Amino acid sequence: GASKTVAACQSKWGRLRGTFNVVNKVANASGLSYSMEHGASITPESENMWTDFVKKNPKAKDLRDKGWKHYEALKGLI
Repeated sequence: GASKTVAACQSKWGRLRGTFNVVNKVANASGLSYSMEHGASITPESENMWTDFVKKNPKAKDLRDKGWKHYEALKGLI
């Protein structure tokens, strides 16, 4: 592919780091469980907790039922 500029690399790293931080919040949130395959695995019992969590962390919304494949790899870097 084409050469990447410094700005493009910084932008990509910023997005990866931002996504990692959101996933990490979900993975470490008390009362929620997180898996690479199922995301936050929200059950009827945890629905209210999830709703409150997403109000405070709107970027976590997409992690309700899907994981993020780069989480484990970046965990050692960030």
